[in-house]
Amino acid sequence: MLSIRTLKNRNTGYSPAQLLYGIDLMLPYAWKPPADQEDMEAAILEQIKYIKDDLPELRQIVVEQFQLGDRVLKSVEQIHSKFDANWEGPFTIVGVGNRGNYYISDSQGSRDVINGDRLKSYRESEYMIPSVKESRITSTLKQFREPRL
Repeated sequence: MLSIRTLKNRNTGYSPAQLLYGIDLMLPYAWKPPADQEDMEAAILEQIKYIKDDLPELRQIVVEQFQLGDRVLKSVEQIHSKFDANWEGPFTIVGVGNRGNYYISDSQGSRDVINGDRLKSYRESEYMIPSVKESRITSTLKQFREPRL
């Protein structure tokens, strides 16, 4: 995979790594210490220091935390056609579980448990024309299939 990211594209003249990260990646077999560097161990330590200190923005992961009452969209598990929607909803967060799980509910009151990796915030505006069709939750959990009284 690394070798594919370092190959230059004929049309753009840039590699995917250059477009994504803004730097030219070097394969491990092609890396050579700088010409003025005679000590290989010092050159390796300098390269490691550069990766740890100078490139922290490449390693930042943004984890979105949802609160009770937040409106969210859920990613579609199986897309049957390339024209199908990737997201369905909106749903409301009605509970927060452990390990990133959330309890969501649709407008009819159906509930389901889903991991936060499959959710994204739903932003609503009074001028917005909704392009997301509201869908009903088909729960995978037996306790949520039957309505509680």
